[in-house]
Amino acid sequence: MTREQKLGAFIAVAFLFIGGGLWYFYKRNLKKLQKITLKADKVKVKGNFKKVNIQGKLKLTNPSEVDVFIEKYNINVYIQGIFVANLTNDAANLAIQPLSTLVFPFNVDVDVAKFAKDLLSVVMAVFVNKSKADPIDIKFEGTLSGKHGIVSVNDFPIDYIYKYNPQTEQ
Repeated sequence: MTREQKLGAFIAVAFLFIGGGLWYFYKRNLKKLQKITLKADKVKVKGNFKKVNIQGKLKLTNPSEVDVFIEKYNINVYIQGIFVANLTNDAANLAIQPLSTLVFPFNVDVDVAKFAKDLLSVVMAVFVNKSKADPIDIKFEGTLSGKHGIVSVNDFPIDYIYKYNPQTEQ
């Protein structure tokens, strides 16, 4: 084997090791990205029998060792299983650093008249019978789309239920 052949073989092996290492790194972190989580925090419910305002913070946690850019999200909000609002941003451009959490606020206005018969028991529990009320389910369900470098993930499913307790969270 000539010197040029040895050098060519060495370079080929080096590229295989580097390529294999990068492939392994990204494959492992893409699996971790599948475990990205969404949680609600500091949820406050205010209002009256005409209009209810729900506000708080959503926390997106990145469990991987690569940064992620959330390009857009589409999240439906349900109260006790009843659709009340949609949180959408088609130009979000939210950066989540590796192994960290991104917090962003949400603010949802619910027209009680539109959902009067379905939400009356919820409104009564929050504003009238606070001491007797059971926790109320506020569900966030939808999709996130994001990318890291040239790798894009579209319509990653999100499904999270926040248990709002009118007794303790007023």
